[in-house]
Amino acid sequence: MKSSAKSVCKAWVALLLLAACWCGGGPVRAMDGARVMELIRAQCSLGPRVPGTPAHEAGRQWIVGQMKALGLVVREEPFEARLALTGATVKGCRNLWGLPVADGPTSPAMILSAHWDTRPYADQDPSGRKPAMLGADDGASGVALALELLRELRASPMRAHLALAFWDAEDGGVNDQSDSWGLGARHAAEHPPAWVGRVAFGLNLDMVGGEGSHFRPETYSQHAAPWAVRQIWTIGRSLAPEFFEREGAQTMIDDHLPWIQRGIPFVDLIGWPFEYWHTAGDGPEHCDPKMLEAVGDVVHNFLLGEPWARAGAK
Repeated sequence: MKSSAKSVCKAWVALLLLAACWCGGGPVRAMDGARVMELIRAQCSLGPRVPGTPAHEAGRQWIVGQMKALGLVVREEPFEARLALTGATVKGCRNLWGLPVADGPTSPAMILSAHWDTRPYADQDPSGRKPAMLGADDGASGVALALELLRELRASPMRAHLALAFWDAEDGGVNDQSDSWGLGARHAAEHPPAWVGRVAFGLNLDMVGGEGSHFRPETYSQHAAPWAVRQIWTIGRSLAPEFFEREGAQTMIDDHLPWIQRGIPFVDLIGWPFEYWHTAGDGPEHCDPKMLEAVGDVVHNFLLGEPWARAGAK
C-alpha cells in the first residue's frame, strides 16, 4: 500500500507543479460563512455528541442525512473504544464515510476529514465543575466545513476523487497519553477500506472556526506533505493573511497521525489557540463566520489547483 500511495503521490506532485494555483488565473471565493454556521448550530442543537449518548446517535443520523442529501454513498464503520478521560468503553462508536460511488473515490483519491464527536466533559473549564460542552468549534466546525465544501463541489469533476470521512472518538483522550486521542481515525487506518491504495493525500479539518484563533503549519504535516503545506499556506497568506501565519510551526496529536503512520501524506488544518478549548464556552456564539468563510475558500482553491481538476478527471 505504501509504495502504491507514494507512486500516485509523485504523479500528483508532478501535475501540481504544472498547474496554476487557481482556476482561471484568480482565486475562487465561494464559501458562505452563514451557511457553515447553520450547519454548526444544527449539530449543537442536538446537544453534546459524546459517544454512547442519545445526542451522539442523533448526530450520526444528522450527518448521514446530510451526506445522502449531497448524493454520497454512506458507509458506517462501527468500532469499540475506551475513552481515557472517563474510563468508559463505548461500543456504539461509528466512523462515517461519504463516497462518490459505492466502489470509493477515483485515483488519485483524497480523504477530506473531521471528527464529529465531542469531549465527554469540559475539563479545561475555569469553573472547575467539568460541565458538558457543545463542541461548536472542536468537532462541529470541521464537519460543517467539509459538508459545505462538498456542496460547493457537487458539479465539479474532482468530486469523483474525494472521500468524506468523519471520525468518531477523537476527543476522549488525556494529555499524558498520546495514543488515547484519535481513536476513530486510528481504527480506520488499521482497518482501511478496500480502495485505500488509491489515496494519495488527506486533509483533516479540526477547530476551523473558533474566534480569535489562527492557523500555523503543523509539524507532522510538514514532514509528511511539505508540498501541500506550502500550497495551503501560500493560498492562505494570499486570501486570508489575518488567519494564516507562516511562522511558529505547532505540533498536534490529531486524526492525521494514524494515516501518516500508515504512509499516506496527511495535513492537519487546525486553528490554535482557541480561548474556549475544552470549556463550556465552546458554543456557536464563539465561532467566527468570517474565519469559516476564509478557511473554506482556502481549501476550495487548494482543491481547484489539484491535478484532477486540471487533467480532466475521468
